[in-house]
Amino acid sequence: QCGSCWAFSATEAVESQMILGSGGKLAIDLSPQQIASCTPSTGAYGCLGCEGGFTEGAYDYLQKVAGLANAFYIPYRQSLTQTSTTKACPTALVEAIDGPNQMLSGGYAAVSGYEYATPPCTAGSCLTQDLDKLAAALETAPISVCVNAGTWDDYTGGIISGAACAADADLQDHCVMATGFNTTGPSPYWIVRNS
Repeated sequence: QCGSCWAFSATEAVESQMILGSGGKLAIDLSPQQIASCTPSTGAYGCLGCEGGFTEGAYDYLQKVAGLANAFYIPYRQSLTQTSTTKACPTALVEAIDGPNQMLSGGYAAVSGYEYATPPCTAGSCLTQDLDKLAAALETAPISVCVNAGTWDDYTGGIISGAACAADADLQDHCVMATGFNTTGPSPYWIVRNS
């Protein structure tokens, strides 16, 4: 398996913003493979492809290239069932996404920046994060979040309690999309889309 959840989370965030920004007219499946293979291992948010990475690293990378290609042009080639090493960056394809053959390569998304929905937890306990601010941001768009998913392997349904998840920044090991929340039920919960 490839630890590219961070690339999927970043890709889904860009897709969501593209759909929302176009009023639903631009719904293109974008390429998590481009992010996993091409995001550099250097910089403040160095990423290691199948060995993990940071969504911030993906966004920083995307601001330096023409954009994020569609998934047909640069498809996902990592194994979903076996341990796999990161595929090489298809540099020539990335460089051509906005070139003269763009009509053949299909649509792509240009990324000009990003911002946090709530200040990130980068060290120590994350129990003091502003969840009201996260909920307010979710009223307008899905949000890329990274969590401790140590108990998710055995998930069969229902609500995973906060107590079952470690709350330290250095234990965050999985990135997903937060898509909603419910504060009115007996046990309030977040709704996430897993890759």
